[in-house]
Amino acid sequence: MDGVKVYGKSVLSALVMGAAAYGVYRGLFLVFIRFRGEYFSNVAAVIPAILAAIPVYFFVIIRLGGLTGDDILGLPKGTALAKVLKKLRWL
Repeated sequence: MDGVKVYGKSVLSALVMGAAAYGVYRGLFLVFIRFRGEYFSNVAAVIPAILAAIPVYFFVIIRLGGLTGDDILGLPKGTALAKVLKKLRWL
């Protein structure tokens, strides 16, 4: 296995995920800070940012080929997940 191929796709996916999470966090924080205090704004922005980051990472790692259909089938409930991903045309 080529280290750049294996680790590079994971690192690139993580960078994209981090940028997406930061964008969601920052946008929501700036909206909420106008109405509530800093603590509430932070909590209200972090949770959606984390929830948005999960599918972003999953989508990018699949699109880059870092996670194949065979890999997904090896996961718990992988058959059902593969069906959903094929309907979404991610696989």
